[in-house]
Amino acid sequence: MIVTGGGIAKLREQPQRALLLYGKMLQSEKDILDRFTFAALLKSCAQLKDLLRGSEIHCYICRKGSLLESDDVFLASALVDMYSKCGSVSKAREVFDGLSVTLRNVVSWTALIAAYTESGCSEEAFCCLSGMHRDGVSPDHVTYVCVLKACGMMEGSGGSAKAQVLHADITKKGYETHLVVGSSLVHAYAKCGCLPHAQDVFDTIPTRNHVLWTTLIVGYSEKGHFEEAVDGFKQMQGEGICEDAAMFVCILKACGKVRDIDKGEQIH
Repeated sequence: MIVTGGGIAKLREQPQRALLLYGKMLQSEKDILDRFTFAALLKSCAQLKDLLRGSEIHCYICRKGSLLESDDVFLASALVDMYSKCGSVSKAREVFDGLSVTLRNVVSWTALIAAYTESGCSEEAFCCLSGMHRDGVSPDHVTYVCVLKACGMMEGSGGSAKAQVLHADITKKGYETHLVVGSSLVHAYAKCGCLPHAQDVFDTIPTRNHVLWTTLIVGYSEKGHFEEAVDGFKQMQGEGICEDAAMFVCILKACGKVRDIDKGEQIH
């Protein structure tokens, strides 16, 4: 059986098979492992949360010598992402700190910010954002999505204050109407209890999908604004947006709180 790097790269949704092929490649005499193969393997380890295998692949990359010295930000970010998804944010930071200046661009910085956010380290995520600015690296829409998630994790007024600062930057760059960024901004404001701000952002987004509507309606419901949640649900139905089980649970609770038996029966 001939195993190629391209074969592994195509198995993005079959991580266990990809790692199995990697083992067979190591047994072959040909050196056919390249950066695309390694990136696919690291993604497989991240999906399986296989820190041991991911560390082994990292060691193999280091033995290859030149991969992380050739301005390969794609592979560097894959390493940071793998360690973070495997629960080793300290190792992700170690990899990032070992990168050359040229590799510390928006992709690798965002991978590190995502690592801290996914680990619940919101303050560290914002420290990275500050470091990113100091290095003269401009955040992109993916970066904003990550740090906005960190805002929603912060307690007290700190999260809302940071969300407003980020909102100003997002507006300057024209990302406010970007569906994913806008949804993240609505979610951050809702989590911080700034529902008027969440509604204002929501109203600026021209194309609203199920995720965005759910974010707003759940935000109202979680903060005890049940009438607004029910009104939002009615508007969502008016736009022809489909509901799911989670939405039904949320809105039935809201109907019960406002004693809207007619709407509750319609949902039933």
